[in-house]
Amino acid sequence: MRQSGAAGLRRDGRSHTVSTDLNDLAAKAVNLLRKRIDEDGTDFKPEKLTADFRLVRRESTGR
Repeated sequence: MRQSGAAGLRRDGRSHTVSTDLNDLAAKAVNLLRKRIDEDGTDFKPEKLTADFRLVRRESTGR
């Protein structure tokens, strides 16, 4: 799981940044770790999880 920080420029000139919900990211990481510990030695298939996020308008990204 990676934290995104990509900025994007909209047609109207306003820019936005992806703001990752770090609490959700941490909770998902800890849950995966606990699952591995609880299933001692079991092989796991790769999982793809996406942390919650939102678009935030930031003045610094529009300069």
